[in-house]
Amino acid sequence: VSRIFGWSPIGAGLIFIPILVPSFASPLFGAISDKYGPRWLAVSGFMLAVPCLVLLRLVDHNTTRQVVLLCALLAILGTAMAIVMPPLMAEITYIVEAKEVRSPGIFGAKGAYAQAYGLFVMAFAGGCLIGPIWAGFVYDNSGWGTMGWSLAILSAGGAVPVLIWTGGLVTRDNAKTGAERAAGKREVKGVDGDVDVEAGGVMVGQEAK
Repeated sequence: VSRIFGWSPIGAGLIFIPILVPSFASPLFGAISDKYGPRWLAVSGFMLAVPCLVLLRLVDHNTTRQVVLLCALLAILGTAMAIVMPPLMAEITYIVEAKEVRSPGIFGAKGAYAQAYGLFVMAFAGGCLIGPIWAGFVYDNSGWGTMGWSLAILSAGGAVPVLIWTGGLVTRDNAKTGAERAAGKREVKGVDGDVDVEAGGVMVGQEAK
């Protein structure tokens, strides 16, 4: 923005507002994730970012329309982030619970929720560190447009593991919705007619009658 629009550091900082404002809708996206499950919501967030990153190449000269276009694209990118974060953060809890059910006491008496969220924060910080370095490297060597679509490829690539593993393995018939996973267990009819209990995506035995 400094090169194209000639903005001061204050103006360059204010351009982050369109990215941050959609975050206030995160509770809404969290509620949708709880109701319908995290997988497709998170995938849609990653994929929503793809065209926006590609279209950043259209911002290439200093006019009012270009400023509006840039703000609109950044707002959609902010919306994509707001869509992705709640289901992924909830998934951290679900995974820890599933591992506790599979191997009781594996994390000790206090559990591992803080450790799991710490790993998430570390991964997020790594992305925030690598992203600008990558963007600057590509921009200096190949230009603004190439930088945009290279970041779009990274976003599309991030959607793949989310599709496969978020909310349970995608090939499993018993992948649950967010509401069911939040409850921690559900009853599943076995082939012999017995009622089994499933918690955290793991079959843990028969319900006492």
